[in-house]
Amino acid sequence: MIQKEVQEETQTLVEVTEKQVVGFKIKSQKDLETANSKLVEITKREKIISQRERKMLDPTNQTRREIMDFFRPVKTRLANFKATLKTEMNRYIEVLEEQETKKKVEVEQKVVAGDMKIDTAAKKLEKLEEKKEAVTIRIERKVEITDEKKIPPAYWVLDMVAVRRDALSGKLTEGVKIVEVKNIIGKRA
Repeated sequence: MIQKEVQEETQTLVEVTEKQVVGFKIKSQKDLETANSKLVEITKREKIISQRERKMLDPTNQTRREIMDFFRPVKTRLANFKATLKTEMNRYIEVLEEQETKKKVEVEQKVVAGDMKIDTAAKKLEKLEEKKEAVTIRIERKVEITDEKKIPPAYWVLDMVAVRRDALSGKLTEGVKIVEVKNIIGKRA
């Protein structure tokens, strides 16, 4: 639980700031300088609050990291065991599907030739299906790119960090422009 005195101090910082800023209008150079001083003071208060927050969160974050570090190898091993089993299950299901395909052709030929009744054929095919029913299989459709050159430009995502870096350095000039946006930053007294 957050200590009462920390709550009160933090709330006081915010209330003092609110009184200084709400309703403040800049009508002269002196007011602009006063606003700058207030901006610097608010930045200091933000840092104080962030430091208090960090100080309170550090032990929790450390504990969280330790817990995650403890369980990570266990979870990794379990995930590897699952992957191994799934690979083996997939291999066996492929074998069953091959057998099923061969058996279907074989049974179909016998039915067409008149060597087997349709009821008997259906029962034999049901037995093959029952073997695969021991597991649930979900078909997942994935897309693999086979030729990047044939993918329309609309599907490619820009790396804005690289675009910004290259535009500012002059490497990239076509298709970009540098726009300057003013952000007010308090000037330290």
